[in-house]
Amino acid sequence: MQAAPTDDVLAVHEALDELERQDPVKAQIVLLRYFSGLTTAETAEVLGMAERTLDRHWRYIKAWLLKRLR
Repeated sequence: MQAAPTDDVLAVHEALDELERQDPVKAQIVLLRYFSGLTTAETAEVLGMAERTLDRHWRYIKAWLLKRLR
């Protein structure tokens, strides 16, 4: 049995809230990359960090979210 779409949305929302409590910068990266549609370069510029650092954070975020949402 699959979860209802609203359950999925709620799970993502709760995971992002948890990420924000743990690491606000990583949560900001998600907002800028995923929800605002900024590129890696644009997000790095907005946050004042190197693209390589942002790439490292993005890989961590994706792995963390995948683990958290399973």
